[in-house]
Amino acid sequence: MKKRIALLLILLVLQISICGCWDYTEYENIAQVEGIAVDFDNSTKETTMTQQYIVPKSTKKSDSLGGSSGETGIVYSAKAKTLFDALSKLQQVMIKRIFYGYLKVFILGEEASRYNLMDIIDLNDRSPVIRDTAYFVVASGNAQKVLSTVDENTAKTSSEIISGLVNNSKTTGTAFPVTIHDVTEMLAIGGWEVAVPRVISTADDIKPEAGQTQDDVFLAEKSEGGLRVSGMAAFKGDKFVGWLNEKESVGLGLIMGKKLTMYQVSQRPAGTDPADILYFRIDSSKGKIKAKLVNGEPEIQVNVSIVADLRKYYTDQGSEFLTPEELTRLEKELEDSIRSDIQAALIRGQNELESDIFGFGFAFFREYPRLWQTDYETKWPDIFPDVPVDVTVKVKIQHTGTNIRKLIVK
Repeated sequence: MKKRIALLLILLVLQISICGCWDYTEYENIAQVEGIAVDFDNSTKETTMTQQYIVPKSTKKSDSLGGSSGETGIVYSAKAKTLFDALSKLQQVMIKRIFYGYLKVFILGEEASRYNLMDIIDLNDRSPVIRDTAYFVVASGNAQKVLSTVDENTAKTSSEIISGLVNNSKTTGTAFPVTIHDVTEMLAIGGWEVAVPRVISTADDIKPEAGQTQDDVFLAEKSEGGLRVSGMAAFKGDKFVGWLNEKESVGLGLIMGKKLTMYQVSQRPAGTDPADILYFRIDSSKGKIKAKLVNGEPEIQVNVSIVADLRKYYTDQGSEFLTPEELTRLEKELEDSIRSDIQAALIRGQNELESDIFGFGFAFFREYPRLWQTDYETKWPDIFPDVPVDVTVKVKIQHTGTNIRKLIVK
């Protein structure tokens, strides 16, 4: 009997402790943030934080500062010396509690990427309400302008558009998704520098509406235009050092083993007739980095495997029929094209930026952890540009379509 009473008391105590959420807030009482942008003015040492809020369809097109808004969201900005101060100022103009559970994208301006990256990561670590699964991107120019871009062809917010573009970037290979958590991980791991997608706004410099100002908090001016995710931004430590173009970004993704599905063309000399260029569809890609010691010096082996479909064969190059020998030749052409992208990325990362965005140092650490800690961790940034990298590319064309002969046109 005593055991039953004790068990009942324990159950009652447990029910009290799990009866509800301690920080529960009604949905109608929160301001849902979809996007955050951060810019930095080096002359004044001021940081501008911009936030985009979801606007319910039933909400009237007006706000507390007299500005206009629609289903594309309200965009507010605040200037301050610190990010936490800017956050506080943004809350001062919102009648609802700011909520970051729906955050989709975090945009860092080009100038801010040279000064604010560690502040951003520190803000995320100290503010668990900010989702670290949100995509992290760097704007080519001003991040506020990117977040304030309005595409008149869709009712989606710029945050939704950028999030969708980043998510689909792996189908073009010109970028690949990176989250706030990924950036934190790359910063914490020795021998692995940060690389995140670049976002570009095509908005005109003409501003349709003047922003309403209230001290140093203001409604961001909206500009009509489109958005594009293309290329990657490279960092060294916590400082932005340069851009990777589309070709270099494809090579970076392949080296890092990103699962890219994209179209690829054969590598031909400049001036080649477009009719003689072959098209392939890459269905799957695998990349593996292997570190080793050769005569006591570090070397890197990069192995890339590609499975592709042949999408165009009607050219004046090669034989009339698609024979096994001809198929082998086409696989070699695609291998050369893939290797060219990888070499472009290596030249940019190793020789020009001198930033280990590939994670070669991390691969060496995993293979030789004790040697890394005693000999290589501190000097890796200095020796990285000269570390030999051997690239092996293996291509398998598994589908060629139903035609094995060129189209004959009379």
